[in-house]
Amino acid sequence: MSTQALASGTMSGFCNLAAQPALFAVTDSNLRENVISNLNGSSNRHRMLACSLGLALFEDPLVTLPDTIDLINSKKKSLFLTETTTPFHHAVKALIDSSLLVTSEYFGDQYASGDSIDGVRHEDLQKTSFPSNYFDVIITSDVMEHVPDALMAERDIVRILKPGGAYCFTAPLLAMADEDLILARMRADGTIDYLDTPIYHGDPLRAEGALVYRIFSIRQMTERFRQLGATCTSYRLWSKGYGLIGPGCFVHVVRKNAANSI
Repeated sequence: MSTQALASGTMSGFCNLAAQPALFAVTDSNLRENVISNLNGSSNRHRMLACSLGLALFEDPLVTLPDTIDLINSKKKSLFLTETTTPFHHAVKALIDSSLLVTSEYFGDQYASGDSIDGVRHEDLQKTSFPSNYFDVIITSDVMEHVPDALMAERDIVRILKPGGAYCFTAPLLAMADEDLILARMRADGTIDYLDTPIYHGDPLRAEGALVYRIFSIRQMTERFRQLGATCTSYRLWSKGYGLIGPGCFVHVVRKNAANSI
């Protein structure tokens, strides 16, 4: 299927961000970041996020984004989304009650979490500005691999999540590995210790891109969240109709235990 899609350059299907039939452009072998909807510019990964919300709120990955946001609006659930420029962000913002949504970017360690930079909220996921047990839903999309101390960020995400709340995310994955792969570490003085050839991912805010510190393993990630009082379930997605093709279609849903009120 992936080879055929690349050869043809297009696929017809259904965009779950728009809940409408769509035509997907397939122009690059990195299918996770490609397979672009003609309706809203969403990539494979953006539609994966919509599936993760369906899994978190309905236990069904095929529920569309408009339906999940309808539930969020009707139940007055608070949502924290750590992006402000992507097609996924634009789709969510167009649907959600604005009083329920908090969005942010990371502008650098010279700022404090909660600062406003040109009207955009800055948050460092290692030490956010929010009270404990604050959000019903948190979403990050290929963010955690760029956080110097991802374990610190995982702890803070669970801290600010309400008991019973859901954290939905994507991240580069070594699905069958026993341990995370650490590519770089930040020293106490702020300099970087590179353990392998540096890898940078595209970043809308930084021309040089964002450094990758860690690639995750399901086993270690699941165990860390268990120790934090949450369950982490990883899902492999595949759907030609939704434009979800290729080997990298994994999403993760963390549920904070109802009794956990850290």
